[in-house]
Amino acid sequence: MDPLTLTTTFATLIQLIGMFKQEGGESAKLDHQQFMEWLSYHRHEELKAFVSTNAALQSEVTSMLRQDSATILAKLESMNAILAKMFSQVEGFRGISQIMLPNTALSDQAISLLGQLVASGSRNLIYGEVPSGAILQPDDGEPFTFTDGVFLSDDIDSLVQCGFLTHRDESNFAKTYGITRAGAAYSRALESLK
Repeated sequence: MDPLTLTTTFATLIQLIGMFKQEGGESAKLDHQQFMEWLSYHRHEELKAFVSTNAALQSEVTSMLRQDSATILAKLESMNAILAKMFSQVEGFRGISQIMLPNTALSDQAISLLGQLVASGSRNLIYGEVPSGAILQPDDGEPFTFTDGVFLSDDIDSLVQCGFLTHRDESNFAKTYGITRAGAAYSRALESLK
């Protein structure tokens, strides 16, 4: 399946599960078979066939159907915020992302920090607040440049929320964050789009 079709299918499936759950209420009796019938009734035959031919996907759909609607909606909201942050830096998606979810963009400073960490070849980023500002450097290199120390912590938290950094360790004055595969891939993808 091509990337656009896969992305659309994924988003549609999640949305339809949410709609099905809302229509069915909080009934614990909602099951996979009822969802498949609901898909047929609403003429989503291609999606029904796709789910029907993939046992692992069937299992995951059943698992989602067992969760309460509030949990699913909270997860969807969180996922939307993360996707909006990621797309806020991709030309062609930036405008839509900023209009639909204006308070969720990754800052240019956050992208710069991620890029500097990837370029350094280091696995870890050390961040600490000191009276004169902040310390921000890889565990085996020179300090990084940053433009706004006031929002440095917020930018690092945004990178963690997106899964680009992971919190590893904390001492009295510094926190250590590790780069993730997703973070490195995202940074490289942004560089290739320039």
